[in-house]
Amino acid sequence: MIEDNLSNDNQIDEPIRTIEVEKTHLITGLFQKIREKIEETNKHKVGITLIIFIMLFSFSLLVRLLCAFYFRKFFYTDYLEIIWNRKVQLIPNDMPFMGFTDFPDYYLEWARAWFEEGWRPYSTWVEGEPWNVLNLYSYPPLFLYSVTLFWRPGMRSVFGALSILLGDALCSGMVFLIIKEVVKGKFSQTVAIVGGLLMALSPINVIYEGVYWFNLQPITLFTLITFYFVIKKKWWQSFVWLAFAFMAKQNALFLTFPLFMFMLGEKLKEKNIKKSILESFGNVGIFLSVCFLFSVPWLFTTRNYIPMLFSLGGNIELSTIIYEPALTQSIRFSWAIYVLGIKGWFSKIVAFGVNSMLFMIISAVAISIVFFIRTYRNKLDNIEFFELITLYNVFVHIFMPRGVYKFYSAYYAPIITITIVTSLAYYIKNWRTTCLWLTIAVLFLLCFGLGHLWIPRDGTPLLLFLVCLIIGVLMGIRTIFKNRITKKKFQTIISNESSI
Repeated sequence: MIEDNLSNDNQIDEPIRTIEVEKTHLITGLFQKIREKIEETNKHKVGITLIIFIMLFSFSLLVRLLCAFYFRKFFYTDYLEIIWNRKVQLIPNDMPFMGFTDFPDYYLEWARAWFEEGWRPYSTWVEGEPWNVLNLYSYPPLFLYSVTLFWRPGMRSVFGALSILLGDALCSGMVFLIIKEVVKGKFSQTVAIVGGLLMALSPINVIYEGVYWFNLQPITLFTLITFYFVIKKKWWQSFVWLAFAFMAKQNALFLTFPLFMFMLGEKLKEKNIKKSILESFGNVGIFLSVCFLFSVPWLFTTRNYIPMLFSLGGNIELSTIIYEPALTQSIRFSWAIYVLGIKGWFSKIVAFGVNSMLFMIISAVAISIVFFIRTYRNKLDNIEFFELITLYNVFVHIFMPRGVYKFYSAYYAPIITITIVTSLAYYIKNWRTTCLWLTIAVLFLLCFGLGHLWIPRDGTPLLLFLVCLIIGVLMGIRTIFKNRITKKKFQTIISNESSI
């Protein structure tokens, strides 16, 4: 009897176990299908994003190569049989581009001496010796490495500029990725593509990086990659790429302060002071480590390396002198004010603020503090990040005692593009508003780019200052608009709760 009962129990248990196993397989299979569906969707999105990135990059590179060939064919200073080896005129067709021949006269000479003479950079000119271009290298080492990446003695000049052309073309893809990350909603990809095309056709970058092959690449590309990781809150990656940017050109060093304040404010929202400070300085340590690796062996083989690396801003003077620049010199903001016709006590105040670096320091500190406070209070979104970082980057350059060249704007143009497009895209609700705001963004950025090329070089700092004022107005309007929406949502929640 006992055996019979046991056998009966086993007979009853077996179907139950079978049902449980079938349920387990069914649930497991369901989760597996859901996971595969998600993976397929992600792969599809990644694939489309990659295709758009490659198309923007290819189109941007083609535009730059065609323009470079065109200008060398029709606006050359010296006739050479090989078109790619010609120099482009300073003012082609009476357009005041101020495109100096830095690439053939300086960059290629450094590359040639590197291969043929065993030249070592960071040597300085000694008084009494004849002038020598080989004594004028004052950029970080990564820029020299980029020029010599594809070029060898005897090759056409374009191979030396290939890293510049590729870097600037890649910027259009990075602008697309960043805008796609910043702008949310169903029109995100459309807005991002328009932003990428605007960068691909940016008159400033096409002329100065695509035609004249100036030194704003690869720093601009590395800076955009830095910002991409910043908005994704991936801090150590951000500071690695910021170190790459600094090792390509010193201008990127200015960005360490606001990004550090942004990072610190972000960490203090979630962690205690001690942990936040330790992690923040840990990322700074990563930045310094990358810079150290790129600085070997120059850090140990020449005493001029460190002084040249930090000689970007110009000499500080406690004076009200307004300097008239020579044709080959940069333009100070005080001179731009003077040329505009503003003289007397106001121009002297501006001159003192520029010469003493006071305006530069005040603007840098003020914007960095705003970064920290807005981030700590959890009020800084990605659109405002680009608005503030654009204001910061332009102000510290136009208020430098050294001043700015026209071609410097190839460094700001991508972030100005991102800022204008994303600021206006905030108001997009449907296809009609999408067309409206994107049309405004396109017209503004094209007018800015073409106007920048067309105006005399003396007006460059003022034009950049005007763009900053417009960005500041857009930021203020958007902040008011956002606060009203937040207040309305809060009132709706309160009224719903009271009705319940």
